[in-house]
Amino acid sequence: MRWAFRHIEVQSADRRTKIKKCSAMYKLFVIFAALVPLILLLRTIFAGRSKKASHALSEFKKQIDLFVWVILVIIGGAIVYSIGELIHSLWR
Repeated sequence: MRWAFRHIEVQSADRRTKIKKCSAMYKLFVIFAALVPLILLLRTIFAGRSKKASHALSEFKKQIDLFVWVILVIIGGAIVYSIGELIHSLWR
């Protein structure tokens, strides 16, 4: 009986150390996540962008904008088609 009780105590101590390790990892992750905006802000203030990078970024934004509009047109077409099918089925 005592051996089983000791095993449970050891197991709970192992869980505490696992929780402490996870807690430390969580703290590191939170600190890193908090530092990212600060690093980006400092880089923007002091470094600036080159013209090539700025041009590439604007072209990428244009492509993403076009992609979003295509997706919206497809969704809009599907909605119009489904409404038309609904009206057609009710019309009969």
